[in-house]
Amino acid sequence: MKPLKVSWLDLAKLPALIASDQSTLSEAAIHLLVTKQSKHKEIAAVPDILPLLAHIEREKSAPFATAIVEAFLNSPQAATDRWALTLGGLFGDNQIITLLLPRINDWCENSRHKLAEYAAQAIALLPGNEPLMVLDTLANRYRSKFKNVGKACADAFHAAATARGISTDELGDLVVPDFGFDSEGIRRFDWDGGGASAELGADFKLTWFDPTTDKTWKGLPASAPDSIKTEVKTLTKLLREAVKGQTARLDMTLVRQRRWSVSRWKELFENHPLLRSFASGLVWGIYDQHGVLLRTFRRYANGILADASGSVEELPETDTAIGMIHPLELTAESLDSWRSHLARMKVKQPIPQIERGVEIMDPLHGNRRSISLTHGKKISAGTFRSRAEKRGWTRGSVIDAGGISSYYKLYPGAGIEVVLPTDNFWIGIDPMDEIELDSAYFATAGSVERGSYIYDEPAPDDPRVLRFDQITAVVFSETLSDLKAIIFTKEWPLSSAFVTMARAAHAAYCRRLRSCLLISCWSKCLPSSNRC
Repeated sequence: MKPLKVSWLDLAKLPALIASDQSTLSEAAIHLLVTKQSKHKEIAAVPDILPLLAHIEREKSAPFATAIVEAFLNSPQAATDRWALTLGGLFGDNQIITLLLPRINDWCENSRHKLAEYAAQAIALLPGNEPLMVLDTLANRYRSKFKNVGKACADAFHAAATARGISTDELGDLVVPDFGFDSEGIRRFDWDGGGASAELGADFKLTWFDPTTDKTWKGLPASAPDSIKTEVKTLTKLLREAVKGQTARLDMTLVRQRRWSVSRWKELFENHPLLRSFASGLVWGIYDQHGVLLRTFRRYANGILADASGSVEELPETDTAIGMIHPLELTAESLDSWRSHLARMKVKQPIPQIERGVEIMDPLHGNRRSISLTHGKKISAGTFRSRAEKRGWTRGSVIDAGGISSYYKLYPGAGIEVVLPTDNFWIGIDPMDEIELDSAYFATAGSVERGSYIYDEPAPDDPRVLRFDQITAVVFSETLSDLKAIIFTKEWPLSSAFVTMARAAHAAYCRRLRSCLLISCWSKCLPSSNRC
């Protein structure tokens, strides 16, 4: 086989690959390995190298992988060289994550979506929980914007869940990494001639101290070796990603009204060094086996579980479940008690919970089937798409002439979806052009079929359309809050110069689109988020 030659990588200068017997792979073996992998288009190990992978000491070979990925990132970053990302995932450690995370967003913003997908798939090859946590975070971050990248992350995460025989929610719980911190939030770093301990605080920041004398330090001692400094730098970046990911995840969990068994809740939110800080900032409910709220409590900073007045809570082990409280579940008196408690204890909640805005359904409207609030409302296409997708709404079917028939949002826990029909909205529309909205309605989750040239939106009298009295108070409130935020938030006036510039950019996009159509490469040239 002809050896691989690339101008941006000198194979002879790469760090060593170490086998499990501590021997070093020869230069010829490395040439063969890289050459074989470079012929493989998928972000996966070429079958020929699988026997070798089984005998590589990954921890000691990580510098080899890091060097290859760094060389690729400093190259023209041709998509044909994606094998470098694959090798990073196959032989690297979490340092690969810190190298690729900032690039993924850059590639997305600069229309290099395929590279972002390849990077996500490479991260999926790394061992441990941290890579899966990152994929879960990216799947949520790019759920609406840059959907092809979000889908690549979600697919990799779903595949991992399937391989373990559990749901993605369950996997999301399992892969929240402890980053080496113990149940008290302490992690020790040792090196020849010294050491340091770090404590993970309630604000998710690190406090350093001498493990022998407990004397506090401002940071990691300057005497720490470079390897420890790099490890701490990587840890700090991963902690930030974990906090962002869990914040978004918990907000969705609140809306979906997810519940945990008492034993599982304790594992996650009492003993986990990262999640226990989230638990201390939230108000929790104890529910019976029929979903009826029994009591509320919070995890105090000292680990005690108690209600707003300070009465200690002993969690029952059977026939109950734990979940985050939605303010609609509380009486006015209880809500005021928790407001006072959080203010008195100076607790800053990680997500809007007790002060979450709510919308109450008028009991006299229980037989209604549509939300007229949005009927006839006009809004610019770009503003609508940005606001809706930020709140978890997804594009519906694409029909004749590239028209977009609706946007919808799922509430899986309640078995409900809400649909917002759209008019004068199509693929490639000028973001400044106005679209018109129709009345929104609730339907049974999964009952509406969607896809290209699929016309399945129910009529008002369709049995799939639900009455308001069939909708849970939380779903109704969250939907109304979304719709008001989408249509009522002030649109700032744009200067004529900005509008001219935006229209010119859109015109250039359309010319590129027409060119793609002429050479029959629609599916290849457009990112999946812009395809029918």
